[in-house]
Amino acid sequence: MLEKHGIKAILLTALGVKLLFAAFVLTQNPGGIWVADSSSYWQPALSLLQNQTFSESPDQAGLSETTRTPGYPVFIFLVLKFLFHSAAVVIGMQILLSLGTIYLAYKIGVLVFGKKAGVLAGLFAALDLTALASTNMILSEVLFDFLLILGVWCVLTTLIHKNGKKTTISGWALLSAGSFCFGAATLIRPVLYYFFPVFWLFCLVIAWQNKQSLKQIAWLMVAVILPAVVLGGGWQVRNFYQTGNAGISSIQGTNFLYYRAAGVYAMENQIPIAQARQILRTRFFEKYPDMESGTRAELSPLETKEGIAFILDHPWTYAKAHFRGTVNMMLNPGTFRIMNLLGFDFQKNQGPSLHDRFFELGFFKFILHVFKTDFLLLTALGCGGIVLLVFYGAACIGFFKAGSHLLSASHIFILALITYLLLISGGPEAHDRFREPVMPLLALYAGFGLKNWYSGRTVVTD
Repeated sequence: MLEKHGIKAILLTALGVKLLFAAFVLTQNPGGIWVADSSSYWQPALSLLQNQTFSESPDQAGLSETTRTPGYPVFIFLVLKFLFHSAAVVIGMQILLSLGTIYLAYKIGVLVFGKKAGVLAGLFAALDLTALASTNMILSEVLFDFLLILGVWCVLTTLIHKNGKKTTISGWALLSAGSFCFGAATLIRPVLYYFFPVFWLFCLVIAWQNKQSLKQIAWLMVAVILPAVVLGGGWQVRNFYQTGNAGISSIQGTNFLYYRAAGVYAMENQIPIAQARQILRTRFFEKYPDMESGTRAELSPLETKEGIAFILDHPWTYAKAHFRGTVNMMLNPGTFRIMNLLGFDFQKNQGPSLHDRFFELGFFKFILHVFKTDFLLLTALGCGGIVLLVFYGAACIGFFKAGSHLLSASHIFILALITYLLLISGGPEAHDRFREPVMPLLALYAGFGLKNWYSGRTVVTD
């Protein structure tokens, strides 16, 4: 029954829950779908709609947008232009995309571990509370997650196992489609930008190990490199032509100086991270006074330079700050935003945001702080924490039970992607939503772990 109808039941249940949740939010707390980053996606989409230019806003048609890559604003533009001019319709499309991610987690689980584990992988992907929250916000995560997991499915489907030992690559079109998905995902969130060399090296090694001819290897590499180069490289050429900065996104400077370096400064000096950002900002403009009126394209290279220099001067503190931020990202139950969407306001004062307080105190001290100050929030955290505990516990069992299979090409690719996403997304600035791309991949092992745990407890009687 689980193998035959399980994924249908999961998808229908997830659809019902997501629609009910969205209906409540859109009718009772419509402002909840708009968060700090939403406008920076929505305004370029409106500029495309009204001016046919990718600029910061419709009122600034001559100012090229370089902070946000075009993927998510173009998605919003297409929805507004061809469906209906409403944020609610964007949320509806994101619900469908989130269901697609769940289904793809199921399909990859079937490929890697079999039908029953695949269904359970779909179940765990559906239980991700951070994805439920992002689905109901004007944020890029849902679209990014879908394209990333679609790319993973394309790559893994292309790997054919012979006798459980030899792995070959066939079907260049599907592998090229996977590269296209990764390239498109990079234009939604640039965090995937540095994964391409890993992906290309993976394809090269597999082809070389299976004694492909040099001509076959050359054509294979063209098939996997070309889509990403056209998409990502094309956008960089656009940025260079319009601003003189060939970076894929000028948000890099903000991240390095005002988040990563600021996290290090806050930890070094035992001050709130918001205060650290302000100090670094003041120092930056004291050093570069002529940049106070600079554009993001002009500021980003200098901010990146200063941020990296500060980090290199404090490598051990940065390692600690990055580790703490990554742990917080993975342990944050994801219920802050759920409760905010439901209309509960836990930020009643003007003090540090819950996210900043979470980083400053660390997971356990933060829970103690919440226990003393807000029982409702503690309850919400506890419910989300139970879901995470089951999820991670099952994933640990899955990793253990997979054993030597983790050395197969499929698992090496998945684990390399998980590791990369944790390294690139973690850090002082890491929100719980930054872990979303990792969760469908961890769900594969959680599904396999739960299947093995259940099988081990099943008692067969005559």
